[in-house]
Amino acid sequence: MLTGTISNALINLHDLNYLILENNLFTGTLVNGMDQISRLQYIDFGDNIFTGTIPPDITNLSELEYLHLYRNYLTGTIPTHINRLKKLENLKLFSNKLTGAIPLSLGELPNIELLLLQSNKLSG
Repeated sequence: MLTGTISNALINLHDLNYLILENNLFTGTLVNGMDQISRLQYIDFGDNIFTGTIPPDITNLSELEYLHLYRNYLTGTIPTHINRLKKLENLKLFSNKLTGAIPLSLGELPNIELLLLQSNKLSG
């Protein structure tokens, strides 16, 4: 199992398509600036110990199809502009500590096939 925090140097991997770090013991917050990895199609940070909020810049990843942030300790709200992820097919945010209203913009995702939000403190 990998431990520690994720380095901000990660955003320098501009040609990265898949970023899978699931089922480890990573701590700290999610990296800001991931939208600089513009080719990202798949992010899986599930089953770790991440805290903090979902960085809003993640909604600028126009190629993103899979976003898995499940089973962490993420707080705050689902980014309002989640509807910018037009290619998103699979969104797993379950088992975190997310709060606030479920954004209506989730209904504007044309390719969504799987949406898992359970075990949070969401409303609406």
